[in-house]
Amino acid sequence: MKAHLRHIFRAGICQAMAGQAATLTAPDLTATAADSNQITSKADPTGIDEGLAYAPGTIVVDEVLRIATEQVSKLAAPLGADLCNGLAGTAAIEASRRVLAAMVDRVSAGTTATGESLLVQAIAPATLSDLSARGIDLEMESAGIWLRDRELLHALRESKGVIDHALPAEVRRNLSSLLEGATPYLDALDQALVCVFDASKGTGKVVVRVNYSEKVRRDGKRERITANFARTGGLHCRQ
Repeated sequence: MKAHLRHIFRAGICQAMAGQAATLTAPDLTATAADSNQITSKADPTGIDEGLAYAPGTIVVDEVLRIATEQVSKLAAPLGADLCNGLAGTAAIEASRRVLAAMVDRVSAGTTATGESLLVQAIAPATLSDLSARGIDLEMESAGIWLRDRELLHALRESKGVIDHALPAEVRRNLSSLLEGATPYLDALDQALVCVFDASKGTGKVVVRVNYSEKVRRDGKRERITANFARTGGLHCRQ
């Protein structure tokens, strides 16, 4: 199943890249030193199209991240979980973590939320299998775990002194990697997963509401989706 999924996913990436391939040409490596001295800060070297600058690979990574986010939202939970698991350790995941850190920094420095939503992690395939083996059917519509800047803003306010033991900004910046290694516990009453992890200052937890219907903003468009949302969290500090 995973190999088949990767094949489909990579085919989608190739299709997305196909339109750009014709515009990319190899740089002219035969330019003389005099030619190089004539290159100003406003001019790109030969073979690098305007807008690509010096990092054409960044565009590919961003496209992979966009496709992954879109597919995880659409795929059934087991397939979406396999997709995210297959991307572990790739440049796309590292890019998503940088985007999350930037959002936390923006919200922490401001006082308002813009409606931004990020796919920060996915429920692990092993967790889905364990739930199924125990006869627990949460009827998840997708495996993705989302974070909205609205909830993030409230949470960061709490961490600044309103409520003790709230997750601080430095922990939330690394939420993707922390959730990846977290131990999940089922809260059957509220239909939620309580993800517990080790943080630098103690033991942290994040409550993920399953099959929650919320409005998200993606690519400048607002839409309502039913997914899993990181809602609240806490930190039990070491004595």
